[in-house]
Amino acid sequence: MSACNTTFSVITLGSARNDAIDYRALVFRVGPGAVLDADTAPSVWVLVKTLIEGGARKFVVNMNGLEFIDSYGIGIFVNAAKTVRGRGGDLALAEVPPSIARILEPINVARFIQIFAAEQDALDYLGGL
Repeated sequence: MSACNTTFSVITLGSARNDAIDYRALVFRVGPGAVLDADTAPSVWVLVKTLIEGGARKFVVNMNGLEFIDSYGIGIFVNAAKTVRGRGGDLALAEVPPSIARILEPINVARFIQIFAAEQDALDYLGGL
């Protein structure tokens, strides 16, 4: 079984409240690590799904450093985007390496998920939601 080196962080857009979590002001950053496949993707899905069920509405997936993704890994982000959109949020991909872009292009992932060259552009997009 492959090790999952996924990283998560929270980015605050605007001012934060001290008495409650304002999910409209938060973006959850996902860094999938070097490999996102059938061995590593399930743990990413569990965490993203749990965050969505807890109230998270905005996700940016920074793919910088991703070297391999299979259909299972792609499916995680398509399903996460569908799930979070059903709750009024969205998910965006950022900094997709050229080798990964070549995998995503034939299946037209950009038709379902916004893709940005820079993470800041994805954050600006999500900040407008």
